[in-house]
Amino acid sequence: MFTPPMALTPLRVPKLYGIRARPRLFRLLDGLRDRPMLWIGGGPGAGKTTLIASYIKECRLPASWYRIEGAEGASGSSSRDFGAADTGPPARLWHEPAQIRAEGPASGAGVGRWALRELWCHSTRPGMIIFEDCHELPADAPFHTLLADSYEAIPAGTTVVLIGRGEPPAVYARLIANGTMVTLSGHELQLSTDETRALLSELVSDEAIVDTLQQRCGGWATGVALALGALRRHPEDSEQRDHALRSGAFSYFATALFDQISPEARQMLLSTALLPSITARIAEALSGTPEAWRLLNDLAGRHMFISRRAGASVSCEFVPLFREFLLARLEDSLPPGELSALCGRASALLEQWPAEQWLIDCDLLRAYAMLRGGDRAGCHRLLCDALIRAPYVASARQACLVFPTCVAELCDEALRAEIAVESARRLIQRYRLPPPAKAGPQWPWSFSVHVLGRFRLLKDGAPIRFSRRTQRKPLELLQALIAFGGTEVGAGALTDALWPDSEGDAGYHALESALYRLRQLLGAPDAVRMAGSKLSLDRRQFWVDMWELECELQSSARNATETAHLARTRQLYEGHFLEHESEKPWALKTRHSLRDRFLRKVREAARVCEARRHWSEAARAYQTGLELDPLAEDLYRGLMVCHRELGDHSEALHAYRRCRELLTRLVGVPPNAKTQAIYHSVRQSAIAEPG
Repeated sequence: MFTPPMALTPLRVPKLYGIRARPRLFRLLDGLRDRPMLWIGGGPGAGKTTLIASYIKECRLPASWYRIEGAEGASGSSSRDFGAADTGPPARLWHEPAQIRAEGPASGAGVGRWALRELWCHSTRPGMIIFEDCHELPADAPFHTLLADSYEAIPAGTTVVLIGRGEPPAVYARLIANGTMVTLSGHELQLSTDETRALLSELVSDEAIVDTLQQRCGGWATGVALALGALRRHPEDSEQRDHALRSGAFSYFATALFDQISPEARQMLLSTALLPSITARIAEALSGTPEAWRLLNDLAGRHMFISRRAGASVSCEFVPLFREFLLARLEDSLPPGELSALCGRASALLEQWPAEQWLIDCDLLRAYAMLRGGDRAGCHRLLCDALIRAPYVASARQACLVFPTCVAELCDEALRAEIAVESARRLIQRYRLPPPAKAGPQWPWSFSVHVLGRFRLLKDGAPIRFSRRTQRKPLELLQALIAFGGTEVGAGALTDALWPDSEGDAGYHALESALYRLRQLLGAPDAVRMAGSKLSLDRRQFWVDMWELECELQSSARNATETAHLARTRQLYEGHFLEHESEKPWALKTRHSLRDRFLRKVREAARVCEARRHWSEAARAYQTGLELDPLAEDLYRGLMVCHRELGDHSEALHAYRRCRELLTRLVGVPPNAKTQAIYHSVRQSAIAEPG
């Protein structure tokens, strides 16, 4: 006696309830009945078993049905051993509810072949012998070899049907080539649109609904059956219907595939599902490993809700409903670190791949593509509806998870344009979207700090209330951090600035105490970080008007006029740095630096306007500078020239008189020679003017 590597379990032909006949496939099977062997390959839930069982019932064919099981884990005793030369009554072979063990090692191959021939001889003819779950055996299993070698003994009128997943093992290639075995592939098992429409016709007459369900299910038989059940239970409620379909299908996908594979394989599937059709290059780029393409090819070969498509380059496509399942599992199945890495890889690829291909029905990504393409009007048209629907659309949640920076840019654009402002704010807060580099005060920052002019500290848009007297040192620490740049500010620089008279470690201990109190005041320990004796403000939580001003000072006018750009900058410059708070050296240094940079911007804008002979705009630029520095004599000279060129001599003379008065009264000096020369030229022009 040998140890069998597999077993056959005799079963009754499955009973069917409420199953519709499939005339298209029945006609196909009628044409294949003259062949000894038939392979039916398809993925889980493709309707393989249902098809044969319903065909047998329709044609009233006698049949013997067996399920193949691996010997590992097979339990129970066997009443008939294929290795035993028992010539008992054939009836015992079919009707005893015990396992019939088949084939063995090489030494038992002859016995196994004899047993199969006995099986053919005792079959009821004409009819079918069905072997189910043939994919449970490896492709090179002796059973397949024995079956291929004994096909000649199959009686005329008997068809041996092998039900498995994917393509038949290579051992059957010779039989397929000579026509002895025919195959019915997973693609042929898919329901056509007409078949789906016929199934759903009693419950829904709207062809658009049928077409949508057909597209989502991809002709997957179990998916259409679940859709049919959802329609019966919720004929009027589309949301409940969709929930029922997704719930049933997602449970099936999890049981049939997702929960059965390794965590590494799950990560590769989740990564590659971001696109509906994916090539080897994109699969490797998204997942970060070439193994992803091998996995997709293997699953496509077994029709596991993925198919291969030929073209300029071979690609794999997901059944849309299966892709929905994978995308829904992104957040729960990927560790935070891997999800973050996937976000980075996907965002890099988004720039070179059409946005509408990434996520299902995602208006947010389409709006992002328009924004990046410069079509702000088109982006705004999509944004309003997309943001309002975002809390109720799964693709919006997936976009926030996979492309947080892209969705953050869209929300920032919506806030600036005042489009669905509340919806944009809720989306930002719900998914903790990171603020874009250009995010302004309209973004829902955790903390807003105003240091230009009057100092203000706001938390979630409201001033921080102090339980007792004002926390002077913690606030001064915050101000000094901003003055020194806000990022990786050395503890030594801070102690020298805030505690210049401290000795030894006293200054450092005072810094630690002030930092602790500042964190307590903010109510966010991670808002101010300290690493390696360097302090940093978390720029994802803080908006500072000085930082915004610095960005404007570094930027060019772009599409706006020089004076409009200068006006935006002036709006931010509400006053000098901490002008009502501190006169300490570190504050004065920052104050003078910012003022000089702003005045330099004024002069640059004015010169550009003068070069274009836009004298009115140049005059407004000079006037903006004088509002902040009324003693800047060169600005008076520029203003006088602009008024002279405009022919407004009285305004030019008024500017000179104001300059002379302020310089004489505040500084004690008269205007210099250059200023006086312009004054005399204006006077002469005024005298020469007719009238």
